[in-house]
Amino acid sequence: MPKDKFARPKKAEPLLNYYESMIVTGQLSAGSKLPPLRTLQEQFHLSYSTIQRGIAYLRSRGLLEKSGKEILVGSSSRREECKILRQITVFISPWRLHDKQGIFMTALQGLEKTALEHGYRILLTPLDQHYDPIVQIRQSLSFSSGAVFLQEVDQVFRQVPPSFPCVGISTVNDFGGRMTLIDLDPINCAEQAVEYLMQRGVKCVRTCTDNRPSYQMRTNLFEQRWILAGGTVLERIGLPIQEFIPIPYDPAVGIFFSSDNVAHLYAE
Repeated sequence: MPKDKFARPKKAEPLLNYYESMIVTGQLSAGSKLPPLRTLQEQFHLSYSTIQRGIAYLRSRGLLEKSGKEILVGSSSRREECKILRQITVFISPWRLHDKQGIFMTALQGLEKTALEHGYRILLTPLDQHYDPIVQIRQSLSFSSGAVFLQEVDQVFRQVPPSFPCVGISTVNDFGGRMTLIDLDPINCAEQAVEYLMQRGVKCVRTCTDNRPSYQMRTNLFEQRWILAGGTVLERIGLPIQEFIPIPYDPAVGIFFSSDNVAHLYAE
């Protein structure tokens, strides 16, 4: 059977998720001009043909329209038709759009699969630093059935209606029971890390983390158990998100990363 001409192109998901969120929530107004396709290709790390298919799909839904050689955001009336009621909004940090590995992307893939099985669609919404996150959240939740936060949200979650169903992945505060928390067991992870290093004869470690509460908590748990086991923590290295800082290398010294993304960054 021939493929649907305007079937959702799976490879274009990063582009589709970004523009669907920005347009439907009103962060890109009708008539706004998109960057050239070559620029989008570099921005989303996709092939030129994938960008073309993604743009064609968004045009078929009325989110975009063509004017001469330019691609513009569609009219408000057409965009209203594209809002989906059976929808779950997933809020993430913008830099995670290009993250292809780690527990967050694994969680997102599981969310998308389960949502489709139950007739829901996932709308991936980056909380863009150039816009007010409270406005972004309110606009997105106005046409969603629930929300998932794939990041720390201590400063913005209190703006969510108390009765709105929310899930937090790798967050610390459940806001008095308003948010259901899902995470790896941090105590079990810390104990496994201590056991792993001790079995290999490591006596001293450096810990690497950043200032987000969940990662600080993981590091604290590991350091406490490491010291109780007779080990020594040489230093705790604070790492800005997605920024590479050289770490002294010593084959006799272990390194504990509280973030899988940071570990991948150094592994590369």
